[in-house]
Amino acid sequence: MLTRCCLLLVALVACNAQAEIRALVAETDPPGEAVTLGRDEVFWVRIAYDSDEPVRIWARPYLDGKEVAAHSNPSITHTGSGNALGWFSFREAAQADEIRIQVGTSRSSQSLEIARHPVQLTATGQPVARRTAAPWVDELRRETEARGRLEQERVSSRPAGTKDAVVTYGLMLLVAAVVLGVPALLVWAAWNWRRNGFPVAPGGYVPYAVSALIGLAVCLAISLATGRKEAWDSDLYFSVGMPVMVLAIFAISWLFPKGAWRWTVSMAVGQSVAMLLGGNSLSLWPLAVLAMLFFSLPQFASGFVASRLARRNAA
Repeated sequence: MLTRCCLLLVALVACNAQAEIRALVAETDPPGEAVTLGRDEVFWVRIAYDSDEPVRIWARPYLDGKEVAAHSNPSITHTGSGNALGWFSFREAAQADEIRIQVGTSRSSQSLEIARHPVQLTATGQPVARRTAAPWVDELRRETEARGRLEQERVSSRPAGTKDAVVTYGLMLLVAAVVLGVPALLVWAAWNWRRNGFPVAPGGYVPYAVSALIGLAVCLAISLATGRKEAWDSDLYFSVGMPVMVLAIFAISWLFPKGAWRWTVSMAVGQSVAMLLGGNSLSLWPLAVLAMLFFSLPQFASGFVASRLARRNAA
């Protein structure tokens, strides 16, 4: 009890600028100060909160002050006082030394840290038998799912505002442009190749635009699906997004083999724009571009191979 009171005091001090939002880790499952988790085994967190405004609440694992990559909970909207359910799990071996409770508000595009809870977590990355969760976990899960359904029904029945409509339809048009534009470009290239008997020469801004749009669409889709501001924080970026972008660069570099490295750079810029749209600071945009260039090494390799093959085939 004394520990919880101290944690609540720390939470109150940490959110002095946002005194209307308070939270603490009330309980965990598995419990204890040192916990070992298997592959995909969920670590549940019961978060006691008190807020005067609607907020979304997440539990994130940290090690030495840095967030540890993990699958973590989305969040419904919370207001007033109550208990929120947070969770995360690890796919690979990992360690964490604390849990940080973060909230999202309509006042800021950045999440706010509200509380910290020390715990030594060790993820083995090895499969384990399924464990029965504590009764409070099942109760909060049912409550969260029921409130989530009601929230979705309210959102779907509410007339969309101008801003929401522009964002929604704009994203739909962007995805449609990528999904329809790339096959159309390939069909046009094949037809032109067959008619003229030579590969398609670099065509103005087409490869730049296509590669940038694909990078933008892939990162936005992953961010929207996972709730992460930075797509590379999700495993989907590496398991789904990366292969899609590698194949796209291969196709574009095959069609436009001259200076194929430019298409990967263009795609990296498109990805960094997606990060910017996700709420990251404009001052960090140059760093985002550099980070994306590092994560784009497989695309560079794919473009190089496709370019060499296309040149050899044309010889």
